[in-house]
Amino acid sequence: LVGPIVCESMVPKKSKSKRQTIAQKNKVDKRVKQHHRRAKKESNRNKKKGLQSVKTKPKDPGIPNNYPFKAELLQEIERAKIKSDERKEEQKEARKEARRSALDARRGLATVGAAAGLGLDGMVAAAQS
Repeated sequence: LVGPIVCESMVPKKSKSKRQTIAQKNKVDKRVKQHHRRAKKESNRNKKKGLQSVKTKPKDPGIPNNYPFKAELLQEIERAKIKSDERKEEQKEARKEARRSALDARRGLATVGAAAGLGLDGMVAAAQS
């Protein structure tokens, strides 16, 4: 036998509905919660007994004191960090400005001063003159 014989005239069976009563759903949730709680307790017991290893992040050893040009390397790392922070800040400002201009365009508030790039101080000076 290779498999079940299927006739084209046979009507396929409908799949069983996946509806559940709320009581059944709550019962399943309760059992899942109970299982997770037991697994966590067992894990903690095993960690205390030393049967299960506790994963810790390896510490960064840093730069050894006898490394040649340690001070220059530290300064270079600091400069790179400052440069990265400045670049992030510029990108943040660019995103903020793009969002603001898109919002103004959507609202139809593209004023002459803002379009010319004068900013708030420039617009105030233009309004006073």
